[in-house]
Amino acid sequence: MIGSIAFVGYIFETEDADTLMTKLKSVADPRWNICTEAAETVCVKLGNYVFFAMCPGEED
Repeated sequence: MIGSIAFVGYIFETEDADTLMTKLKSVADPRWNICTEAAETVCVKLGNYVFFAMCPGEED
C-alpha cells in the first residue's frame, strides 16, 4: 500500500557536499511516487553531510 503523503528523506556523507547538492537538485523528481507529488524539496549541508528531503510542504 502506498501512503497519500509524498515524503522521502536522506542524509548523505560526502567529500564534496556542494557538488552532491547540485546533482540532487537537478535530478530530483517530485512525482517519484505514482499517486502523489511532493510540494517542497529541501537540500541543506552541514560540513560533509547533506540532508535531502522531498515533502508535502508547509500547510496554508
